[in-house]
Amino acid sequence: LLPLAYTAFFPQRPSYQAAKVLKEKLITLNISGPIASTSRFENIDSYTAFLMQVPWHGRSERSQTVEEVESSLAKIIIVDRGTLVDENLHNDRSFIRLDEKMFDSLGKDFDSGVNVYINTKI
Repeated sequence: LLPLAYTAFFPQRPSYQAAKVLKEKLITLNISGPIASTSRFENIDSYTAFLMQVPWHGRSERSQTVEEVESSLAKIIIVDRGTLVDENLHNDRSFIRLDEKMFDSLGKDFDSGVNVYINTKI
């Protein structure tokens, strides 16, 4: 009942629209699992988890290190582009950046503002 009550409210939010794109791209790549985030993009992580019907392991905007992100025990990690945590995850072999696989087909006109990583240890 609760999701139906908010049906008219959520679709108006840009973060919900971006979460719908993330969900579709992750499903196309056959990727699923718990989601965590360090992103400041309003609720994109929880909306994506809701739409994918997977656990949401929370958001910690203060997390900057690989160890802090790993402690979430999430398979899918959403981070803001160009941040320190984005750079740290990109340089760690335990994480795979999905940006090119997810967004190349959308062209340069689509920019979600986030990068999505897979934690290969989960």
